[in-house]
Amino acid sequence: MNRILDKYLKDIRKCLPCSNAVWKDISRDFNVALSTFCDENPDFNEHLLIDAFGTPQEMADELLKKVPLSEIERYKKIRLNSIIFISVIIAMICILSLTHIYILENSKSIPINTETIVIVNDEVLVSSSDELKNNKVKE
Repeated sequence: MNRILDKYLKDIRKCLPCSNAVWKDISRDFNVALSTFCDENPDFNEHLLIDAFGTPQEMADELLKKVPLSEIERYKKIRLNSIIFISVIIAMICILSLTHIYILENSKSIPINTETIVIVNDEVLVSSSDELKNNKVKE
């Protein structure tokens, strides 16, 4: 039976746009009424609970009347800001990951510049890897 009651309370809580502290305050009287109901009906089921108190949405609407409008607006603003903050963090992680992958992929194709000293008939020729490639192509 406790599972039915827990699910009912959880469903009510999902319908309420308020903080946990406010939920605890407004649910005190309701918890007393639930305790009385459970004492009077030890073998209750979900239908009996809904008949006595209404659907979770109806009960949430009833409890919401006790919450000041400023608290509801404050909660909605905090929740929206939290969603935006988390979205920005996720976007930054994605951008940094893609940048890292791009850098790794491009670093594979960048040739290492080397300098080669070639001695031909007592002449010293110094050239970079790019110049050697060009000389080989010309020959």
